[in-house]
Amino acid sequence: MYSNVEWGLVDALNTNKVNLDDIEAESLPTLMKAMSKGEQLQYIQKKKHARKDIKDQIATLNEARSGYIKEEQNKLTRESTPIMDEAISSAIRTQGEKKEFSFTKK
Repeated sequence: MYSNVEWGLVDALNTNKVNLDDIEAESLPTLMKAMSKGEQLQYIQKKKHARKDIKDQIATLNEARSGYIKEEQNKLTRESTPIMDEAISSAIRTQGEKKEFSFTKK
């Protein structure tokens, strides 16, 4: 999932790409500039946990979405409503047969 160690402080610290002690105060977000190192670490940990919670939510929602899509596709009857790939395959076969191409079924 999402990770950006190039410009994301949480990801950069998490992968040990940077050290908080090496970052100058003026480079930090305004909110963190007035914090002590300990407060900064706590703040970053909070953000790290919040990001993990959001990633977990995204994964859960994506799983539910995938299940819903699969369920809806199964409801469709192939005879009455062709799925996009079937429609394209059918069109290609029809055009190919007009040009005397032959196709084998899978």
